[in-house]
Amino acid sequence: MMQAQKSIFVNVVSWIFIVFSGFGLLISIFQNIMYHSLFPKEVFKNEIPPDSHMPQLFNFMFANFDWLLGAICFGTLMFLISSINLLKRKNWARITITAFLAFGVLYLMASGFIYWDFTNDMVSRTAEFDGGFNSHISYFRIFTTIWIAMLLSIHGFLIFKLNSKKIKQEFISDKKILEVDGF
Repeated sequence: MMQAQKSIFVNVVSWIFIVFSGFGLLISIFQNIMYHSLFPKEVFKNEIPPDSHMPQLFNFMFANFDWLLGAICFGTLMFLISSINLLKRKNWARITITAFLAFGVLYLMASGFIYWDFTNDMVSRTAEFDGGFNSHISYFRIFTTIWIAMLLSIHGFLIFKLNSKKIKQEFISDKKILEVDGF
């Protein structure tokens, strides 16, 4: 039995993910070092006063900033490991990358809704002294919506392509070869 031809698509996607997650991990490590060495813990542990008009999500993020940075670092490390193993055609890596991309879809949709909610709040608070600010918010909303739609399309395409029959065959063919050879 012949081994399936390795596609250029998986190679290119793997290398792009390796480069981006490698830089992301490096940045995340530096962020953690800076946060834990430069900032006093009390700065982020203090709750935002309820009358500050800040969303409760920010309150949660500031209260758990060290955990948030740690989770981002861990997730980036896992993505790097999965990207390297995607290049090696490990099926678990293909599934893991697909899960990361699906999580990215959920994240993008949630961040889009949070952005719109946050800007709605800003527009309502600045309505009396507009000065052109609200028109800029409208432009940012249009740009952000287009950007999120583009990223959602890319994520969707990658999920679809990584789960296509042809690509799956590259990852499963190694198992079939081993079974035929008796290993």
